[in-house]
Amino acid sequence: MSFTKFKKMETKMPRALPGVGPAPYTPDWYEARKSTIGASEAAAVCGLSRYAQPLEIYNRKTRDLKSEPQTKAQRRGHVFEDATLTLYSDRVGGTLLKTTPMLVHPSWKFMSATPDGIWMPDELDKAPDLMTALQSQSIPVDAKTTMHWNEFGLEGTDDIPQEYVMQAQQQMAVTGAPRCDLPVLKDMDVAIYSVVRNDELIGHIMEAEMEMMERIQNSDPPEPNWEHPKTYDIIRQMYDVSGESKEMSAEADQRWREAATLSGEKTKLEKAIKLLKALVLDEMGDCAFGNLPGGGQLVRKTIKREAKEVAASEYVRLIFKKERED
Repeated sequence: MSFTKFKKMETKMPRALPGVGPAPYTPDWYEARKSTIGASEAAAVCGLSRYAQPLEIYNRKTRDLKSEPQTKAQRRGHVFEDATLTLYSDRVGGTLLKTTPMLVHPSWKFMSATPDGIWMPDELDKAPDLMTALQSQSIPVDAKTTMHWNEFGLEGTDDIPQEYVMQAQQQMAVTGAPRCDLPVLKDMDVAIYSVVRNDELIGHIMEAEMEMMERIQNSDPPEPNWEHPKTYDIIRQMYDVSGESKEMSAEADQRWREAATLSGEKTKLEKAIKLLKALVLDEMGDCAFGNLPGGGQLVRKTIKREAKEVAASEYVRLIFKKERED
């Protein structure tokens, strides 16, 4: 369906309430995510995410992949989510409904969102039920934490990472809201960013997700983005290892030998770097500072690193085995 046709259909349809799905992070919620595309996956499906690409989303929906452990950033976000929402509510007033279940677009059943909260401008004694909140002049709210403030611009604007903009647009598409707020925890308070609904961008998101669902139904995976930093990890997870062997192409032979050569050069460079640094440290001796004749100063710091437990995991590694000489 072209965006122009979608736009006409969207403007003719009265605003409808989204469908209500499972509570977040429950087994039913994880199961429902296999048949829908969530707001946090919107940028990846559109090929605009630094952290995932369309092929990875396809694999999530079609393969029984082992769930990856939470990253430190994801864990931090979950831990501080309630506090961030509370600080946001204290600052803007109104009424905030926390812990929203999965919501599904009233027409496009493959499009879902799970906002961290639903905010409404009315001051109420207690949080309303979900349907009452969605029928009011409410907006979705998504709490964030970050260690990279250089990625955020002036508070009150939508100068935020592209992935968050796409996520906010999908949440507005699902809920029918005109705006989405993103409070970000900063210095024991929150900085509030706002994204305004953009129907043209929502249309492009819907088209990309519709294409993805068609690919899933037709078992037609998208081409890998070979330049994406996560492509190697994605390809490693795609195939089940069997006991069979395969005659590889001349191109594969050349690529492997090039990779082996580059790995060897990398090892030599790493050794050379360590040697040069060791010689410099030896010249500094016990001194904390070293003034360089060419300008600048070397500063020696002691970094203490706490012990941590590494979660059990499994991955595929590709190695080269020489042919046995008779």
